[in-house]
Amino acid sequence: MSHSVINPVFTGLIKQLVYFDENSTLMLDKYYPKFDPDRKEIETLMGNYRDRLEHIVRNFKSDILASTVLIGSQVTVLNELDDQYEAYTIVFPEYSDMDQLFISCYSPMGRQLLLSRIGETITVFTPAGSIALTITKIEFLVYEN
Repeated sequence: MSHSVINPVFTGLIKQLVYFDENSTLMLDKYYPKFDPDRKEIETLMGNYRDRLEHIVRNFKSDILASTVLIGSQVTVLNELDDQYEAYTIVFPEYSDMDQLFISCYSPMGRQLLLSRIGETITVFTPAGSIALTITKIEFLVYEN
């Protein structure tokens, strides 16, 4: 299949791969110093994410972007506790902004959502308790990092 460089979605995915190649160690060191107990979990998650992203780029089909949560995805979830829908956008840590519902891929919720699929229910643990969220819609946004 031919991938046109003018396709902004495909180009955005390639940029993410380049960003990871150039910045993964710096990002880890900034947010999870070497002795942080969560660092290994983040390293594994980001390795799995990079592998999945490489697979998506190699076998690019736009429908996969509506079924798997990636960095740059806007994810609509149903809060099972109050039956309310919320839409969050998964972003790199430096772009997180809760006022805009941009959540870091490194945050507890972002880590749970990343690589999830439509119909999955995830559990997010907060200081107030756990929240069950069911993924109802995924839309990949052209996202500049």
